[in-house]
Amino acid sequence: MKITKVTAIPMSAPVPLEKRHRTDLGTKVKSDATLIRVETDSGLTGIGAALGSPPIVAAIVRHELSPEVVGEDPMFSERIYEKMYNGSRSAPALARGVTQADESRRRGVIMEAISGVDIAIWDVKAQALGIPLYQALGAVRSAVRGYASGGWAPGDEAEAELGGYAAKGFTAVKMRVVGRDGFSIPKPAEPEPIGLVYHPWRACHPPGGCHEPVTDGAL
Repeated sequence: MKITKVTAIPMSAPVPLEKRHRTDLGTKVKSDATLIRVETDSGLTGIGAALGSPPIVAAIVRHELSPEVVGEDPMFSERIYEKMYNGSRSAPALARGVTQADESRRRGVIMEAISGVDIAIWDVKAQALGIPLYQALGAVRSAVRGYASGGWAPGDEAEAELGGYAAKGFTAVKMRVVGRDGFSIPKPAEPEPIGLVYHPWRACHPPGGCHEPVTDGAL
């Protein structure tokens, strides 16, 4: 099996005013992503996605990564990753078994593009093996606990917000205390870590709710 074509489709969709919400980066007004397709001569097609500026990611895939990937066997996913990551130094890196990445390949949006292509290649592998992608990657469990991500409502309004997530069936929630756009929960004069999360915690505490709050960055 050989890869015959790699394409990147830049996408951007505005978020309707009534559905806009806060994130770590401020109010979300649009969603950007690049859809990546890896096609093979066996008829299998893998789908991946990358964040970053869609037009830039698409250009990287088209001009930099696609020429390095086309013709490769997708079952050799680590070899393909090393080619993409090492760039012009891929030949000696593969020959010696030691990564020698070009500096331009080790940071920024090009890593976003590489990850999107890598996801699509693993998707092809999983289809070829006839198993779900999570099993192809090396599964530890068959299910993971999901949590609701929010917690931007100010003050006592956070109780209603997080309680709403519990009502939808979530057993854990994630809340923030600071955002890039200046949003923050006021810090008390004396440390009161329990008080800061008491109302949100009360909103989703059993019966019928979350077992504990999940703070920013934790799962």
